[in-house]
Amino acid sequence: MRPGIVLSAILSAVVLTGGVAHAATEPDPIQILSTKPCDTITSSDRALAAELAPRMTSKMRNQLHPDRIACARMVVQAVKNRGFVLRAGVIAIATVIVESSLQNYTSVEDHTSLGLFQQQDSWGSVEERTDPTWATYAFLRKMVKEFPDGIWQHTPIGEVCWRVQVPDPRYNDRYAYEVDDATTLVTALWEDARRIPDVSGDGYADVLAVKSDGSLNYFANNFNVSANAPYGNSRQIGSGWADMKHTALGDVNGDTFADILAAKPDGTLRYYGNNFNASPTAPYGSGYQIGSGWADMKHFAAADINSDGYADILAVDQAGNLRYYGNNFKVSPNAPYGSGYQIGSGWADMKHLAAADINSDGYADILAVDQAGNLRYYGNNFKVSPNAPYGSGYQIGSGWADMKHFAAADVNGDTFADILAAKPDGTLRYYGNNFNASPTAPYGNGYQIGSGWNAVTHIL
Repeated sequence: MRPGIVLSAILSAVVLTGGVAHAATEPDPIQILSTKPCDTITSSDRALAAELAPRMTSKMRNQLHPDRIACARMVVQAVKNRGFVLRAGVIAIATVIVESSLQNYTSVEDHTSLGLFQQQDSWGSVEERTDPTWATYAFLRKMVKEFPDGIWQHTPIGEVCWRVQVPDPRYNDRYAYEVDDATTLVTALWEDARRIPDVSGDGYADVLAVKSDGSLNYFANNFNVSANAPYGNSRQIGSGWADMKHTALGDVNGDTFADILAAKPDGTLRYYGNNFNASPTAPYGSGYQIGSGWADMKHFAAADINSDGYADILAVDQAGNLRYYGNNFKVSPNAPYGSGYQIGSGWADMKHLAAADINSDGYADILAVDQAGNLRYYGNNFKVSPNAPYGSGYQIGSGWADMKHFAAADVNGDTFADILAAKPDGTLRYYGNNFNASPTAPYGNGYQIGSGWNAVTHIL
């Protein structure tokens, strides 16, 4: 990776030396490179561009146009969506300012570099590198790999940038020059960015459990303090949940807090919006009906399948067909899921099914346990094949036959979905995700993190 500071014709002339752009003393012809939008430009993008452009002090001064704000917004949104703190957003934006001036380049200026981060072809496909969300996730994954145990939070930002990007050493200092402007930009965008949804909004997966008495109980995630018992303390936050056939957590309305979807035995689908900030002791209220005809579903999961920030539904019907129900909450909050469509078959024999982002690419994958107790992984390929996004999958484990409950969520905040499983004896086990190092066996042996879960009828 080299920091080809790609410039369009509106910027100052540059000379290309060794694949790296730098200021020219004599004007040379400028290569005009093609770009594509990061997202639809909003009125907020235009307003923020007008406000921040004159406040920039370095490369982006008076160059912060609305389309570039939209690109910065998508990067910041991706950072927060994966549960990282604001500093990670500053690191990513400082890098993008240096590499592409916040433009999503689709033609090559330096080697094979493309996109906001100017990632070369070893990083991914053309489509992936020019997808702002995917490119940001890839950058964050490498950052965490280069700086394990959170060391990136205490390393100078410029150094983090160049160690991830690996430019010609002569240009390592360029990233540090952009830190102040990146901080200004990220701070302005941070409050509006989405993140991985959870019950409390802190970015770590909490657990909701329905007990046999119908009570809904909240188990806050305390993994950072107590990795061996992260779900110790709980409190009841509702009642009357005994007759639910299926329950699932997901961000239905796009506000970054996990809502509840529940299907009753009569087939009605109900939505319970999360109001944790206003009412942490009873965040889900009475809910309302948003659909019918769900009585015959064998499996039911809620997750962001198409990476738009809203939880979709995956369901397996009695014939074993896998069905996808896209979320249209913004347009139709009273009936957001419509009739859906079939995206697979042969799922009838699965004992457990969970949907979550296993490989940290921003799209929810599927984990399923078959009748033999084998754990199978189905990667999400929705962008390429929305009618059959999950393919045939492959086995990534065995010995899961006796699990009573099975859920996938990001427990430790590393942006990869872990597994929580309860055994018939009531022990709760945690299986950390090691997909980057071992994609064919990412979950290992796990370890016990709790007991007394045998009285639970649903784990969300």
